[in-house]
Amino acid sequence: IITALDNAGVDLIEIGIPYSDPLADGQTIQKSSQISLRNGMNLNLLFMQLTEARKKSDIPMVMMGYYNQVLQYGIESFCQEANSAGVDGLIIPDLPLKEYYTVCKKYFDQYNLSCTFLITPSSSDKRILALDQASSGFLYAVSSHSVTGGSPAKSLEDYGQRLSTLNLTTPIQVGLDKAVLLEVHLLKQLPQKENSNIKSNNLFSVSTKKHGYDHSIKTNN
Repeated sequence: IITALDNAGVDLIEIGIPYSDPLADGQTIQKSSQISLRNGMNLNLLFMQLTEARKKSDIPMVMMGYYNQVLQYGIESFCQEANSAGVDGLIIPDLPLKEYYTVCKKYFDQYNLSCTFLITPSSSDKRILALDQASSGFLYAVSSHSVTGGSPAKSLEDYGQRLSTLNLTTPIQVGLDKAVLLEVHLLKQLPQKENSNIKSNNLFSVSTKKHGYDHSIKTNN
């Protein structure tokens, strides 16, 4: 699948880590995770699969999972294995910012893994700026107050305008859900920086360190 997506022109691939207790995922991902775990999926197997995929593709890959998975595996061991498998970055939605700085950052840096934090329409300006400062890959702008697959916020245009006035330094990726037309309004409000152009199709704009890519996405509106 990774090779097929690479050949199709995808700029970056998010690898979801199956988990028994997902906090931010809706019914579809919950069900697929349960099936995957029943079929024997685990982190060691996933790292093996990614190692094989990396031999066939240089496309940037980020892993998305939950902090308990990293803790149970061992933070340094997890980062070391991710690096060895060719992973470029991590998205851990429930990783506390303080925990990132005091515990995790040194390992992320040591093993050359970018870290992406999530913001939502409910995030305060202070919180958004702090997460922008902490993120080293891109800033994930969640478009809804709900779990994945939920309804987007009604005031997405205001959300986009607010983000555009904060002078954020990290490229922004918008997570699209059901009401794509509403989310396009959000995308149009965001600043189109030279190194962080955004396309209205759940694509990413990120410069990865490990493989030297600068994947800027051109606007298609």
